[in-house]
Amino acid sequence: MNAKEISLRMLLHPIQPKGALNQAYRKVKLFRNDLDAFRQNLLYLISQVGDAKVEQILSLKKGNPQANTSALEREIDLMVYALYALSEEEVEIVEGGEK
Repeated sequence: MNAKEISLRMLLHPIQPKGALNQAYRKVKLFRNDLDAFRQNLLYLISQVGDAKVEQILSLKKGNPQANTSALEREIDLMVYALYALSEEEVEIVEGGEK
């Protein structure tokens, strides 16, 4: 179907915006529940990994306050960036390297 046919069809059989939104919502509602569950599980897993990393940092610092924990801290930063789906440009801004 080309653009002309689609335009003609839309003129002959218009879809009301509210009806179109309701149709779209019904189609994605099932997926949204799955996505919400996935998001909750992901947040839980990241918090567990993050907590373990924080515990590692605290343990190292307790034994030696001068211990270099920058690699662990970087891992935590990267997990947060991934969690919020930040782009490279956004990461640069967060890290203070604004263009």
